[in-house]
Amino acid sequence: MEQHSIEKQPLKEISPRKEAEPKSPEEMIEDLTAEVEEMEEVSETTEKLGKRFDIPKEEVEEIGEKRGFTKKFSSIKNEISKVASAAIDKIKGVFGKKEVAEKAGAPAEISPEKKEKIKEKIGAAEIRAELFEAISKNPDLPREDLMKMLEQGQTKYQIPEKQAEELMSFIEKYAEKHKAVKEVRKQFTDDKLLFNACFGFLPKGKVESLEGPMSIFFRCKNKKDYDEVLIKQMEMYGGTEYSKYSTTLCELSGAVALSNYSAIPELKETLIIEDVTGKAAMKFKFQTEKTKKHEEQHLLKRLFKEPFLRKEASDKMNMAKSMEEKEALIEPYLRAFKEVTADWGAKDEILANLKEGKSPSKMYSILTKKLGEGGLYDYLEIRKNAMEKDFAQKGISKEKYWPLAKKIFHDEYKVSLKESLGAVEELRQMGKNADEIVAMLITEPLEQWQNFVKDLKNYYNKKAI
Repeated sequence: MEQHSIEKQPLKEISPRKEAEPKSPEEMIEDLTAEVEEMEEVSETTEKLGKRFDIPKEEVEEIGEKRGFTKKFSSIKNEISKVASAAIDKIKGVFGKKEVAEKAGAPAEISPEKKEKIKEKIGAAEIRAELFEAISKNPDLPREDLMKMLEQGQTKYQIPEKQAEELMSFIEKYAEKHKAVKEVRKQFTDDKLLFNACFGFLPKGKVESLEGPMSIFFRCKNKKDYDEVLIKQMEMYGGTEYSKYSTTLCELSGAVALSNYSAIPELKETLIIEDVTGKAAMKFKFQTEKTKKHEEQHLLKRLFKEPFLRKEASDKMNMAKSMEEKEALIEPYLRAFKEVTADWGAKDEILANLKEGKSPSKMYSILTKKLGEGGLYDYLEIRKNAMEKDFAQKGISKEKYWPLAKKIFHDEYKVSLKESLGAVEELRQMGKNADEIVAMLITEPLEQWQNFVKDLKNYYNKKAI
């Protein structure tokens, strides 16, 4: 066998970081994300070269040492770790008197009203976390026991009636779906017949089903079965407007928590399908447990009502009579459209990715990749046909809204996404684990995450004084 020297192969060099003037928060997050992605790329390239020329791992590492690659890689890794460990100070910086006071250990003042509201939110999050944990440990926990936990939590944390009602609604919905899953699973013990009952057709290949607290997770071993379910789901969701996205979803997705597609009405928003044969399956091999956590989090979130902030703007546009009135409402209407599509979708994905252990920097890369470049969350492109149809029905031409739509869905969305992921990182730095972060943020609108975490820090800092 011909011997090759990996030392002769071009290996990507990592440029040393240069001292620079203080950067804006956005630039600092961009730099950090780029460093992480570059590290991953270099590591992957080195591993591929070693495998390609059948060079033992030890030799690759030795060559890396000689060329100084290992040292550079380690140096950048350490630097990123330092930035991550001080994410708040590094990203926020000190840009004014208020920030100087906070950095010096003097928390911003909180009004009594805001203090009480934060306290209530913390209490509700604690109860949610306790309920989530109890269900995870014992999915068969009776509804009465969960209600008792809520009652005890309401007394302990003094949450208002409205939040108690929301948690009561969550328990009721969970109990209904859990019961439906148990009953259908008991009725159909054969996985193929269960698949047929749920989707209305017998699978062409082998399927395996896994039961969750309120889900049935199908592992499809024939891609045609996975694709057929997804296409039917998208047709029910939006007809032919989503045909292009359906193709991309079939090709690139590895698993999907279905929303409204089920031949058994009681099982809507309990079904998950996974493709174990396609491109995504090869990429995420042996990660079924992580995938299951991710998709089950999507289903869990749907048990909570999303607090949309801009419904009024949408209602006004729909009631507007004159063209002048409609055109004046284009911007607020687009922001309302973004809230129910991009913001809602990004929030859902962030919480699900948290449950499977992904970092905020990795999430940003996933959520900003364009549809034509392998992305699945390019919300403007996904909803473009629906938007065009909507504005056409209102008599508004594309040139009136499209440039602004791109600005709101691309430029502004990226900034708000960084801010929201920064808030997640701050909670991680505060010692919160994934389950606790989900319990805190699941009822908060995405665009309010940053302010919520800021208020939370001020509240805790005030208590510590």
